[in-house]
Formats: sequence, structure tokens, C-alpha cells
Amino acid sequence: MLEDLVELLDRQWKFLHAQEGTAFYRQLRRFVRFVQEDPRLAALLRDIQRDASELTHRHFQHDQSLTQSLVALKGEFVKQAPDEDDSSTPPPADGWLTPAHELTLARFDAIANYPHARPIKIDTLADDTKSRKLLEILAAKINNPERRPSLFSHPTSTTRTKIQQSKIDELQIQLINLQQQQEYAHRKFVDEKLTSSGLLLNGVLQLLHDLNPEPTPLSADEEERDAQMRAQVNQWFNEGLEMPGKRKITEALYNDHTSSKDKNDALEHSVQALKLYIERIYEDLRLRVGTRRSLLGLINRFQHRCQWHDRVRLFNLAKGAKRKVEETLTAELALWLFDQGLSPVSKPMMAGLQPDLTDPSFKFNLYIEAKQYNASAKDYLVHGFHQLWDTVSGLKGTPYEVKEAFYVVFRCGGPRYVLPDQALPGEGWTAHLRIIDIAPAKERGSQGAKKPIVISMDELMPARP
Repeated sequence: MLEDLVELLDRQWKFLHAQEGTAFYRQLRRFVRFVQEDPRLAALLRDIQRDASELTHRHFQHDQSLTQSLVALKGEFVKQAPDEDDSSTPPPADGWLTPAHELTLARFDAIANYPHARPIKIDTLADDTKSRKLLEILAAKINNPERRPSLFSHPTSTTRTKIQQSKIDELQIQLINLQQQQEYAHRKFVDEKLTSSGLLLNGVLQLLHDLNPEPTPLSADEEERDAQMRAQVNQWFNEGLEMPGKRKITEALYNDHTSSKDKNDALEHSVQALKLYIERIYEDLRLRVGTRRSLLGLINRFQHRCQWHDRVRLFNLAKGAKRKVEETLTAELALWLFDQGLSPVSKPMMAGLQPDLTDPSFKFNLYIEAKQYNASAKDYLVHGFHQLWDTVSGLKGTPYEVKEAFYVVFRCGGPRYVLPDQALPGEGWTAHLRIIDIAPAKERGSQGAKKPIVISMDELMPARP
């Protein structure tokens, strides 16, 4: 099934890439709908967007932490140089900030206390963080040689002057360290955001929304109506892609009076840029489909190996394990995965939870819950999948957050159960189910064969509140 999905995705991308002008934009909407509506791709899109959300969260958290350090450094500077404290400087009456006011501590406080982070512009190298602006102001204050004499104007003691000079030198060193931290974090974030398919996906979705936004009924209240109008205007400056000329693009798409030449001029640059962005999203989707297909391939080959070539040995191994049948069979699976290049760990403690088998070194955090049965066990198997659900969901938001979970059931005897063949969508993760039949031949042949018992998806999925 995943092979068909890769082929379908390739065809859709090839067709989109061949379009130009207005045809590209119209087909782009269809391409986006395709990847959003296919349940297998939609799950991968959620993974991609979650990765982008985590990236921006780390970025904002670091900026906030650095801002707090700079506020503390500013406090120490004011203690050592009270004459330099211009925190009470009023803003210009006309509202236009002069270069002189831009470097006051009053401006520093206004930026530090601003409650919201500025939206991220995806395809730019600019650094518009709070910490960068605060560093600029503090550097102008602490390092300005024209103002340094005023730092020592009030003390009369030579000893006090030396102490004060030493304190200022310490603040300069702290400032340099914070500057290095900020510059390193910004460059790292630039590299990450310019290769993030999730941020690009969000930008493309925002762009398509801006080109044809859904109507918002205006309020009869004049004040509320003005606020709505301002919000609509601000949509053009929302986070996303630096795509100039959105109004011209809209006119080219929906205005009959626009000439073909004007349409081509308005769309040529943006179409070429968007093709590069969509290609990055497409390649990430293809990678994730391939990774999922590779994991499924490993589990499928293990299933075939057990059932075709290793059935007798595994059954005897399980029979001799007595009370530790599941642990013994899980160890066989762990050894198989290790031989295929993974690094599985059995029963590790992760965030207070203990999965049967996981590989936290794997990019998408492989997780396996293994069960076995040799008699009627429908309720046990359903409960086991709920156990998997609770454990995987409990890892969400931790460094061990799981993207791919496998529910592997060894049949050592008893009735033959049939689990859903399709992947089951979890809470930001996907579950794959496999039954490995190692029961003896007498329970599988014509004498022991009975009608299989189907366990439906509805029985396995937890009840929704």
C-alpha cells in the first residue's frame, strides 16, 4: 500500500511542477488538498508540522531565556553606572523613534516587557528577536567610550574607581558571552528554519489563505468593526513566506481585466520560488513514507522469517519459557532489529513508563509492544493495544516522543485472530498491527483450522469522550 502511495505522491508532484503561471497556483491548491485528505499523508503532515512547532518553541524559549539574562545584566550595569540610567526617557511626542531614543534603556525596557514574540519570517536571514535588539542597546551603553568617563565622575576614591572599572570589565565579558550565545543560536536557527519543511508548509498554507481569505462578517459595533478591519489588514504581514506582490498575484488569479503579460510578470518569480518550497515539502513527505515503509518492511520480514523458517524453534522456545513467554519472544524481535542496523532497548524506563521494546536512537523513536497468546484472548489483545495507546501517548512532549508504534502479537495456540491491516492513527503517532503465527501445524492444518475471529478497528480504538 505504501508503494502505491509513493507512486501517487510522485505523480502529483510531477504534474504540479510542470505547471506555470495561474495554472500552478490553482493546481497547488489541489496538491495541498491531496496531501491533507489522504489519511496516510495527513498523519505525516501532522508530524512535519509538529516538528516545526517544536523548532519555533525552542527558538522562542532560548530568546526568552537570553532576554532574562540581559535584563539582569542591565540591572547590574545601572547599579555601577546610575548616571547612565535613562529608563525614564519619554518616547517622542510624534511617535517616531529617533536613533538616539532607539539606544536608551527606556527603549530596552519597552522591548523586554513586550508580551508577544514577533512572527517568524521563514525565508529570510534577518534576526528580529528581542535578545538581538536588547544586546544592541546594552552594547552601546556598556562599550561606548564617550560615556565611559561618566561612570567614574561621582566617586572621589581611587580605590572605588578601580573597583568600578573592574565591575564594568566583568559586565563587558558577560555581554560578549551573551552576544556569542545569541549569534550561535541565530545561525543555528537560520540553518534549521531554511531546511524545515514544516515551516514552509505553514507558510504555503498561510499564503493560500491570504490569496483568498474566507469572509468574516463585520460587526455592527463601530469599534469592533475597526478592530476586525485592522486584523484583516495585518493578515498581509502575518508570519510566513516573504512573497511580495500578493495583491498582484490575487489580481492575476481572479481579475479578467489583467493582461496575460501582467499576469506572467506578477507570477513568474513567485511560482519559481514556490516550486522550490513545495519540492522540499514533497521530499520530506517522501522520506517519511520511505522510512515508514522501511520499518514495516523489517517487521514484515521478521513475520515471514518466523512463520516460514523459524516456527518450530520459536514455538519450543516459547513453550520452555513458562511465565516469561512474551519477554523471550520480544528478545528474538530485538535481536532481529539489531541485526538489521537498529539499536533496540528492552523494557527501558522512559518518563516513568516501560515499553516492551524501543529504539530512542532512531529518528522517529521506534516503539514496539509485544504480546502472545495460546488460548482465547480477545479481551487480552484489546487491552494490550489500549496499554500501547496509553504508554505512547504518555511519552508525548518528552525526548522519547514516538512517531511509529508497532503492536506485535505472537500466536502460540488458540483461535486465529485477525487485526486491522491498515495503520491506526494515534495522538500524533501511528500504530501498525501484526500477528505472527508460530502455532504448531495441528492447529493450522485442516483438522485444527477454524473460522478466524476479527477484531475490528472500533474495538481497538479507545472510546472518545
